[in-house]
Amino acid sequence: MSHMAEQLRVPTVVVHAKDDRTISLARGRQLATLIPGARFVIIEGDHRESTGGTAESRKVILDLIDGLARGGAASGAERTRPVP
Repeated sequence: MSHMAEQLRVPTVVVHAKDDRTISLARGRQLATLIPGARFVIIEGDHRESTGGTAESRKVILDLIDGLARGGAASGAERTRPVP
């Protein structure tokens, strides 16, 4: 999968839930580093929350779309929500 991720050339945000027990935080972060220019965002919850099923995950996705619509681009910097 890493060779496929490295070929992506579209604005990307990797949304990862803090308490995801299916895919580790390290693996989510690793995926984001493989995708050129991708952002990595940590949200509250478990695996279900990172699939777009919550208001928080939808906001992250809509923020990306809104930024692109305004002529922006996805930042390559990691952007995380506070993790207690």
